[in-house]
Amino acid sequence: MLETYTIISKHSFEDTIAKLKESLMLNGFGTLCAISLNERFAAKQLSYDDQLMILEICNPLEAYNALLVDPNIIYFLPCKIVVKANKESVTASMISPTALIELIGHTHLNAFAVNIQTSLEKAMNSLSS
Repeated sequence: MLETYTIISKHSFEDTIAKLKESLMLNGFGTLCAISLNERFAAKQLSYDDQLMILEICNPLEAYNALLVDPNIIYFLPCKIVVKANKESVTASMISPTALIELIGHTHLNAFAVNIQTSLEKAMNSLSS
């Protein structure tokens, strides 16, 4: 089963994205890109009811240090947070970094994954206030 972390935002879709980017920056992460799946779908004349944005984010120092331990970490970079809005709510979700690291099986990266997960959860939790 896919282990994820999800928080319900108290803000609009657009404000959630802006506040999340700001909070991520305060926690050492930069936003590499923001991919609007709705725009991608619309370009192909496809409609999708929910709003979907994928934020690809990275903490370069942490990524660099993890790559030095195990180059296979590259397959999990950059981290992603999905912001989704439907009629009921706006949410931000991510796959658990600790669950991803378990796939590599390199125990030296466990502390790294816990640190990343804690930082990302802290950034995401700012959306509930």
